[in-house]
Amino acid sequence: MLLALTLVGRDRLDGNVYFVLDGRTVEADDYEYLTIEPQGQLGRHRVDFLLTLYSVEPFDIGPPPTDQAKVTPRGHAFLRLVVECDGHDFHDRTKEQSSRDRARDRALTGFGLQVFRFTGADICKDVMGCARE
Repeated sequence: MLLALTLVGRDRLDGNVYFVLDGRTVEADDYEYLTIEPQGQLGRHRVDFLLTLYSVEPFDIGPPPTDQAKVTPRGHAFLRLVVECDGHDFHDRTKEQSSRDRARDRALTGFGLQVFRFTGADICKDVMGCARE
């Protein structure tokens, strides 16, 4: 999934994709760029991938107004989203696990983030389609 997210990001942003580790930040001079943080930390939650899209100009995210777009100290607008990959080894799809996943999604949504959750079968079937979504 990391490779697919990178390839899709590079295609859409003229190669302006950067990787972040351990919560460090990137302040690139590109007009628009994407950062991908594998195993990103959000509060007490560790997510599979935290993606952040930065832009020199504010995003036109349309109505209704939302506070998902934020601004860095250097004036870049940014949007973040979470990608979760649910492999059968770690997500046995019991009712309890499903309930924990949904509670986790609600907590992450509370941070103002969208959560895209893909099953291992989805990823194996069409990893590039998942990344484009």
